[in-house]
Amino acid sequence: MGYLTPYLTLAQIKERFATFEIHLGQDAIVRKQHGFPDMTIPRGEVRGIVEAFLGIIVRTNDFNRRLLIPQHIEGFEDLRATLSQWAGPVSAMSQRFFQLAMTGGALLTAFAHLAPRWISDPVLLIAAHLLTAASAAWLLYEFQRSPDVTDQMRKYSWFILLWVAFELRAAWRIIESSGLGS
Repeated sequence: MGYLTPYLTLAQIKERFATFEIHLGQDAIVRKQHGFPDMTIPRGEVRGIVEAFLGIIVRTNDFNRRLLIPQHIEGFEDLRATLSQWAGPVSAMSQRFFQLAMTGGALLTAFAHLAPRWISDPVLLIAAHLLTAASAAWLLYEFQRSPDVTDQMRKYSWFILLWVAFELRAAWRIIESSGLGS
């Protein structure tokens, strides 16, 4: 909805949110709000409608031109229905999936690398690393195909690929050191 600096008073913040207006025409959606420039998104630029926490997000190809519409505004359901005619059905927000997947992956990675302190069976350690690598590979696949991930964010896919390689290397080192590969 915009960038709020910590220097705004509570009254200024309330004023900004109280002045939030959405105007839906035949060819565009316009957001007007005190303290922000008007944003006009032509109908042809709308790429999708995503269900978000307490509202919907109107997606465009330009990540900086996304529009959050809170569900508490008057006429929200009609607005949502019209926008879904423009861009197809409303999809569920998958950003939370990425947050949970990265957190889960970090915990799984930590377990796989701390497990040798408690687990002496190399097969279980190898399985932990392979499971982590498979989870990271699946995350990379989802990251590439999700419409909620911008091209700018996709540039960092190499990090997930590096994570997969790291886990496979760790599994291979255990295989070599334990003699299971012979």
